[in-house]
Amino acid sequence: MITQENINKQYLPISIWRPILILSIVVGHSFAIYSGAWQYDFERGVDYIAAYSWQNSFFISFQLEAFFFISGYLFWMGRYVEKTLTPGTYYQFIKKKFARLYIPSIVFSLLYLYFFTSPIEPSDLLGALLLGKGHLWFLPTIFWCFAIHRLLAKWGHKHLELYLILSFLAIYAGTVIYHLLPGAFTYLLCRVSRYYFFFVLGASIRNTRIDNRLRGASAHRGARQYTILFALLFLLLWVVSMFDNWHLVGDNNIERLIDFAGSPICALMGTLAMYTTWLLMERYSYSFRVARAWVYLSSISFGVYVVHQFILVEVVDNHLLQLQSLVGAWAIPFTLVIIGALGSIAVVEAFKKVL
Repeated sequence: MITQENINKQYLPISIWRPILILSIVVGHSFAIYSGAWQYDFERGVDYIAAYSWQNSFFISFQLEAFFFISGYLFWMGRYVEKTLTPGTYYQFIKKKFARLYIPSIVFSLLYLYFFTSPIEPSDLLGALLLGKGHLWFLPTIFWCFAIHRLLAKWGHKHLELYLILSFLAIYAGTVIYHLLPGAFTYLLCRVSRYYFFFVLGASIRNTRIDNRLRGASAHRGARQYTILFALLFLLLWVVSMFDNWHLVGDNNIERLIDFAGSPICALMGTLAMYTTWLLMERYSYSFRVARAWVYLSSISFGVYVVHQFILVEVVDNHLLQLQSLVGAWAIPFTLVIIGALGSIAVVEAFKKVL
């Protein structure tokens, strides 16, 4: 039962945005077979629809980075605002985060292997234990973001601009290192460096000059202009990043270079657009029923993320042709959204203590 006391402890803009981001990821994964993000053999009889080739890229364009931003922001709030995150020792901190993030990653990655991988190779086990299988890569990656930031936070606070610049440049450095030396550990390095900047930005933004400017604009009702500006820049950069998918340039190397350079900036614009909406939402009051609904959806978001891909992969691998015969080829991804979202909520509710 969600009470008014529970609601008062929440930062409602995050409680609202978290399920929106989760739904967006479910939508993106529901269209993944059409973009090539998920491998699927359309010769099995399912119709390929070219008009569905862009949705996966759009709905998973900044949303994952936004989750890292939210995690960093909540770390900052718990540590320095609400004082609910006690400093403790580094070992205690790591132990708690390992139990919360890495253990579920290992357990559900092994289940993912059991259900969807045959035969299971030693490299599959290593990847499941170290990196997380499928969409579960998110959990070990965010664990390492917490672990590294806890070590660097004091230095980063004193040298904030340098910390943010180095974290941003690490996105490109990690990708280059993995490209030159591909392997499990460099892949983990690439993943962590790709998202660490957004975690740091979330944990630091309230101490930056850009936050002062945005909040100053919000006080004079100018936050909407910033939201529109960031959203337009995001859309522009997303279109540019799609040159690689749509082969508009004609040179694969140039298209990949454009995507490599532009996609982190695109995600940054989307994340900042989200953040400016928080400033707008802070000015509104919400009824108890509305707030309770969002807090509930936020509370099950973690479980929905963990579960949804199990459901979607099962349907895509084994039941997609039957689904096409029931709803038609054009309705397949929309039906997958419904099945993935509602099915995940049902599973989370059934296993609430675990998820």
